[in-house]
Amino acid sequence: MRYTFLIFFLQLSNALFCQNLVVNGGFERQSPREAGVWQAVPKPCEFSSQSGFLNTSAQGWSTFLSQTPDLLVWDSTVTCPVFPAPRRGNRMVGLIMFHPFQDGQFAFDYHEMIQGTLARPMEKGKTYTISFWVYTNDSLGVQHLTKVFGKGPAMKVKDERLKPGGFRPTFCGNFGFYFSNNKIQEHEEFMQSQVTFPIKPQLNHTEIVETKGAWQKISLSYSPDQACRYFLFGNFFSDAITPINMSSEERMQLDQSNQTLSDLRAKSLYDALLARQVPENQISWKGYGESKPVAKNDTEAGRQRNRRVILKKVS
Repeated sequence: MRYTFLIFFLQLSNALFCQNLVVNGGFERQSPREAGVWQAVPKPCEFSSQSGFLNTSAQGWSTFLSQTPDLLVWDSTVTCPVFPAPRRGNRMVGLIMFHPFQDGQFAFDYHEMIQGTLARPMEKGKTYTISFWVYTNDSLGVQHLTKVFGKGPAMKVKDERLKPGGFRPTFCGNFGFYFSNNKIQEHEEFMQSQVTFPIKPQLNHTEIVETKGAWQKISLSYSPDQACRYFLFGNFFSDAITPINMSSEERMQLDQSNQTLSDLRAKSLYDALLARQVPENQISWKGYGESKPVAKNDTEAGRQRNRRVILKKVS
């Protein structure tokens, strides 16, 4: 599995007055409690398990219900070897920026997106500086996906970079901002929508970001052509065209991982039959990878049906 896991902190200011316009840019402020409304309580040194942590606990921020960007809480009094200290304060957000559909559970690439709010609308024609701080770390990302997916794909790998758990940390580009006057529809499956009705960010940092375990500041300039109150941040582009720190040959090799799993699944049954004294000249095996699905691969039930072994009698 290939992925990029990023920790994020943001500031957006008018280039003339240097006043931060992002509501709760450091994710520090807890959303006000509402009577009868459940509110998630993020705990130090734990990854978020649902979208509610960001949607109900970080004032001014929201995400799609099918995504789980991590609202990370750091506490110096708690043993927390996994997380780095935030650049400032006690909170930060972790995002998956690169995770190809071939390696995941969806029929589309999985990227996590977050929407922020501005204290007042941006003014048409004015120049704004968008500064955001990022932190990338191999071991942090591996720990995150190991927790999410367990021990990882059941496949033997020769490449040491695929360990532990069969995960391959990568560093990517395409850090985009889409400015608008509308709040997101939280029930939308945004990355699926991107396949058929893609939205392109007005501002995009295409270069690969690798911070080597330290906080790094990225600054961009933007002059809006209309007044905007919200912005959506994340990777808006297909992983097939997202720049990463892997060669074309290496990307192709890892794209064959599903074929490898298919081969291993079929071969394991073949070996089991041999162990039960079935004559070798009466059986053979072949893995078909993704080439012969029996159901759509965009639901868990469909994917489960496609993970199968078929026995055929050949006369």
